[in-house]
Amino acid sequence: MERQARFVLMGSFVLAFAVAIFGSVYWLHGMGTFGATTIYTVRFQGGAPGVGIGSSVLFDGLRVGEVTSIGFNPADPNQVVATIAVDQKTPVREDTQVGVDTQGLMGGGVISLRGGTAASPAPSGVGGAPPVLEADPALVLGLSETARQVLQRIDKILADNADSLHATLSNLQVFSDSLGRNSGHVDAIMQGLERM
Repeated sequence: MERQARFVLMGSFVLAFAVAIFGSVYWLHGMGTFGATTIYTVRFQGGAPGVGIGSSVLFDGLRVGEVTSIGFNPADPNQVVATIAVDQKTPVREDTQVGVDTQGLMGGGVISLRGGTAASPAPSGVGGAPPVLEADPALVLGLSETARQVLQRIDKILADNADSLHATLSNLQVFSDSLGRNSGHVDAIMQGLERM
C-alpha cells in the first residue's frame, strides 16, 4: 500500500509539473488571451493568404490578439471571413485599416490593423453580432505576390539598363582578354615587386 501511495504522489507531482510548464509556455508566448477581449469579424475580398486559426493580430506592429476562426462566406465564395479576438484596450476605430502581413521572410500570415483617428467612433455590430471590419484589398498581399512584384521591378531595371550592362560586360571581356595576352608581363612585374 505504501508503494502505491508513493506512485500516486509521484504521478500527481509529474502531472502538476507538466500542467505548470504548459501553462507557463502558453502564457509567455501570448497564445492565450487571459484578459478581456473584443470579438470582430474581418471580411477579406479574394482571400487572406497565410492566415489561419491561431495567427496573430497586430495593431501598428504590436500583438493584440489572435484569429479564432476562419472560413469562406457562404453567401459569397470570393470572400474569406475571419473572427478575431482582440485585447479590449486596443483602439480599433471604423477607419482602422485592415490587411495581411507576413512575419519575416518565411513567416506565416498575420492580420494587421493600422491606425485610425481618435475622432472616429469604434465599430459596432448589428443585432448583437460582432462588429465587421472590411480588409483593404491593396493591403492583402501574399508572399508570392510580393515576390512577383519584386521580380517585375528587377526585370524593369535590367531592361532599362540593358545597353549599359552590355557595355560593362564587353569592357570586362576586353580587359580579361588583354590580361590573358599579357600574363607573362604581369608575372614579371609581380616577380619584380617581390624582389623589392
